[in-house]
Amino acid sequence: MNSGNISFPFRTTTDSIFGQINWSYTIEENQNFIVTESNKTVVKDWNYNSTIYLSREIEVDYETVIKDCKIPDGTRFNIVTSWFCPNTKTKELININPIQNSEDSSVTLNFEISSEKLSGYFYLDIELVLAVDIPSIDFTASKKTQKLSQTRHQFLLEGNGGQFPTYEVDFGHFDARDACWHLDLDSSDLHSNILNCARLYLNIDKQQFIKDATNSSSLISNIIYWNTAKNIIEAVLENDSYFEDSGNYPENSFGSIADTLVRICFPATPLESIRNLYREDRNKFSTKILGTFETYYE
Repeated sequence: MNSGNISFPFRTTTDSIFGQINWSYTIEENQNFIVTESNKTVVKDWNYNSTIYLSREIEVDYETVIKDCKIPDGTRFNIVTSWFCPNTKTKELININPIQNSEDSSVTLNFEISSEKLSGYFYLDIELVLAVDIPSIDFTASKKTQKLSQTRHQFLLEGNGGQFPTYEVDFGHFDARDACWHLDLDSSDLHSNILNCARLYLNIDKQQFIKDATNSSSLISNIIYWNTAKNIIEAVLENDSYFEDSGNYPENSFGSIADTLVRICFPATPLESIRNLYREDRNKFSTKILGTFETYYE
């Protein structure tokens, strides 16, 4: 939020010019939208099967923009709306809406973001920018795309979903119709985002299991967590490149997630000692990780 009307190198205006109507959202298609109450919203019960639907009315106070920014009346602006998810490194343009006077300064936004593009949280940004070049005057914007105001809303996806994409599928595909879940890991590129390397498949024929698995406080959910942690750690211990770059992987990469799990499950233990244990005594290795899992019930 801009607190003043002058921001080097040109005048700007506050985010109040976008109007008082907040974002609305739902994770159920054709259901009633929930109106947000602040610039940070927790989306309850979101998971990696949930598409989020969003809506907002924007009505720019054109006269205030002209006054605060000292720009000639009749100047054309663009209202630019976009979203960005840092964890998936995904950014998409939603809408560019031109305005030139008070009569055409409103826009209605309705759009959706699919689940596979999101993780953890995302931002919705609305910006007001110059649509054309205008004569340069001291402390006023003059170049196309220069930003005069911006407002940002953060959505926290703290539902009952897992920490990477989860899908309900027919397990005939795996030739294992009685299995409850299948974890698919690709550890070939430890620098790649974990969202591109991991998939958890749940058996669509076992709805009670799915209900338990997507409840973060359930025993089943914690068993899956332990199994996933064990598989991720085993995968990197089989990869010699992990030992070369451990501690230096990008945030949310397969390697950085493995680093975190190793520290949790084998605190203060050298990597080479962990690999020796894995190779020489698999049962003890698994029990060490299971011991970390058990701390949830102390």
